Amino acid sequence: MPAEHDNHPQDRGLWRELSLWNGLQLQDQSFGYMGLVSSLQIGFAHPQADDRYSGMREDHSVVRTHPFAVSQRLQAENDFYSSNAIDEALLRCSSGPATAVAYFYFDFNDREKQSLENLVSSLTLQLSLLGEMDSRPLEELYTVCQYGQRQPSLSELTATLRWRLQELETTYIIIDAVDECKEVESFLEFVQDLLAWNFDTLHFLATSRHERELRLFFDACSATVVPVGIASTTTNDDISTFIHQTIIDDPKLQRWPKEVLEDIETTLKNGGDGMFRWVVCQLDALRRCLRVSAVRNTLASLPKTLDETYERILTGIMVENETEALRLLQWLTYSNRPLRIEEVAEALAMDDLLVRPYLNHENRLVDPHDTLTICPDLIVISPVRVLSENGDMIEAKELRFAHFSVEEYLTSSRCSTGPLARYSIQRDANQIIARSCIGYLSSISANHLLEDDFQTQFPLYHYASHEWFYHVRNSPQQEDLDQLDTLVEQLLDPSYAHLVNWLRMFDPDRPWSSRLNPHKSRWETCSALYYAPSLGLLRTVKRLISHGAEVNYTRGSLGSPLQAAAYHGHRDIVVLLIEKAADCMIRCGLYGTALQAAKFARHEDIVKDLEKYDHSESPRDQIASHIHLLKDEKAPFEVLDAIGGGGSGMVEKVRSLSDGSICVRKTCKTPTASARKDFLEEVRIMQKLQHIHVVEVLGSYSRGKSSSILLLPLADKDLGDFMEELDREGPDQVELLHVKHKDIKSQNLLVHGEKILYTNFGIAHDFEGSVSATAGNTGMMRRYSAPEVVAGEERSRAADIFSLGCVFLEMLGAILEWGLDGFEDEDDYATYVQENRSGIAQGLDDIKPATEPFQSRGFTTFPLVPDLTLSMLKSSPPDRPKASVLVSKLNSSKVCQCC
Repeated sequence: MPAEHDNHPQDRGLWRELSLWNGLQLQDQSFGYMGLVSSLQIGFAHPQADDRYSGMREDHSVVRTHPFAVSQRLQAENDFYSSNAIDEALLRCSSGPATAVAYFYFDFNDREKQSLENLVSSLTLQLSLLGEMDSRPLEELYTVCQYGQRQPSLSELTATLRWRLQELETTYIIIDAVDECKEVESFLEFVQDLLAWNFDTLHFLATSRHERELRLFFDACSATVVPVGIASTTTNDDISTFIHQTIIDDPKLQRWPKEVLEDIETTLKNGGDGMFRWVVCQLDALRRCLRVSAVRNTLASLPKTLDETYERILTGIMVENETEALRLLQWLTYSNRPLRIEEVAEALAMDDLLVRPYLNHENRLVDPHDTLTICPDLIVISPVRVLSENGDMIEAKELRFAHFSVEEYLTSSRCSTGPLARYSIQRDANQIIARSCIGYLSSISANHLLEDDFQTQFPLYHYASHEWFYHVRNSPQQEDLDQLDTLVEQLLDPSYAHLVNWLRMFDPDRPWSSRLNPHKSRWETCSALYYAPSLGLLRTVKRLISHGAEVNYTRGSLGSPLQAAAYHGHRDIVVLLIEKAADCMIRCGLYGTALQAAKFARHEDIVKDLEKYDHSESPRDQIASHIHLLKDEKAPFEVLDAIGGGGSGMVEKVRSLSDGSICVRKTCKTPTASARKDFLEEVRIMQKLQHIHVVEVLGSYSRGKSSSILLLPLADKDLGDFMEELDREGPDQVELLHVKHKDIKSQNLLVHGEKILYTNFGIAHDFEGSVSATAGNTGMMRRYSAPEVVAGEERSRAADIFSLGCVFLEMLGAILEWGLDGFEDEDDYATYVQENRSGIAQGLDDIKPATEPFQSRGFTTFPLVPDLTLSMLKSSPPDRPKASVLVSKLNSSKVCQCC
């Protein structure tokens, strides 16, 4: 980040667009910088470091003397070293806009801050949003990603980061807690790329605990990477301060005599050896002492290492709690999201996990907080605000490991081969959790779902219903999974009540909805071979097919097993189903075919697979179905931005809650049966118009008294905002597509990249196979309408030519800085043209010399535009030129040749 930043309007506009794009993540790193700075601020004021940590200044020489350095964190729990390194770098970056600092803090408690992709994304965005810097790299990435409609790949992010680093005179990249990254191998490959770029202007600092894989890598890079140790005296001073302050503040420790407190402080200072976590664990043990003698015994027998500390804590678990403790540790290690304390307590009540798991109500803890007594010192409660099942933000308490080193130890070979191997946590824990979830769902009856306090009675229902299949997919293949797979088949079997109960809690066809649907009927369920592909359960699909399940079964919102697998992105299942003779040409479901479903969800690899088998000859074969949502059901889209609105509806930029894709949503009021019928006819016409200059319809849905169409691409602007630029493409497609548009105006011509697209087909009429006009006034914007349309007479294709002539008049005025008196203020162009025809003709003739310079810019036929515009504005429809004539006369490098 720069020391100063000029917030230009274009920067703010770019920031606003990018903040809505989930392709780039600007993570909040403030906690990694000890709250001194926040990466969500564009500018920084240089903070004053606490004098207590001023001794660490001696290590800041690494920032200015070593281009690449790696620092060992010595298992310290503080971030003072990296924080002060950032502090120093920011101070040095105050000299100019071409000098910048970017930093990232890995955190095992936050899944968003554990991946390499988020690291590169954050660094790229931090270094791109600088005042006075070229924003093209970021803008080009945004364009390549279809204007934010897809996620950038890691290689695209890395290329953009490299481009930015080349432009900066000096860059400091500081990465803390590398040992908490879940993708260490990929991180090291990224560092190799940084080294290979050989930028003299780049200074890089990474901090980590002592990890063998990291040490071997950086040892091999010793020619270019300098290892830097945090001064042990400085770290121990920090630990001494922490111990002293804790003793003063903690009432449980303050009850001891002064000489005992002095012994505690001295012993812990001498034994800490740079390990904050070790000190914290010993203080926890001392708090539980009830007698002075117990304190002295504890101090006399302190474990020497952190591993020995954890072994002692595990040894202290009561025998009657050992099974629950293991299960609790398994859930915290492999849960797919952070767990609330009530959820963990409920998971511990499951019984008979190896045979027929079920919820044993008598196993429930009276107080969920008693989970802390099962594994003391290894877990903690963290207050959070979370989104409830009803969509409200609520206060909650999550149960977490006390420190990332706890999970690291439990999953390590040190634990699995040590004296407490029974507490070793391996991937087979996923099978235990999957069994628990399925057994829990099977313990819930239809009557339970109808009770008002259902969510309180069954606090694990949401996790179990939404995540059981995740744990099935992640159960190790080498394990004996027959019993688990049998449980899965029984849950998905329509002949059992368990299936409909699960669907009442979670519908795979509507993964965005957290709404309970207790009245869903058993007759609305589908076969197991429909749900298994939706959930990505490859083993289950294989078993079901081997048992004789029909691969071309057609039912459900997604129509068939193949369409369900294609939509949800499970390529391995798509390939398997095709191998087992699934018919790619079946027309069913919301998206018509499996190919259309894959296109809608933008699974490009699956699209390529299916295109080999899908031989649809007509666009009609690909038309998707219309979704009907319940009145009180939340729409599956998150609104990102309001684009506009008008008489025909509201237009918004939205993100799909099911797959994260971004598109445009146009919502119209459809309060009557007639209005809904007209809307569906509009959708049908728009779906038929598959052309490079027409927006693509992804799908549509209705809810209550409104209906929505989903469109691509998201336009950069409308033509009214684009008039000052010359580059644009052709006018011939309305007639060629056999549709009368009837509302051509600059606001309905969208600019996307270098293309102009027609939109707003709500008043279009299909007349393929018919040469007659359609009578009646179905809707228009009066200002751009032809005289005969204003008069309510019969329509013809020539009406669009008049409307386009009005747009041409506006374009000429914008390009040539020319205008007619009163024209822009006129509400009815047709009347103005009729009353001022001679003045318009004279004005167009006067500007012809101004069109000649455009010939040298490739638009050789631009001087013809004034005369053509005048001919398009003739009162009599037969006298207006046809679209094909316009294209032939305007043929040049600036007129679209692709259609």
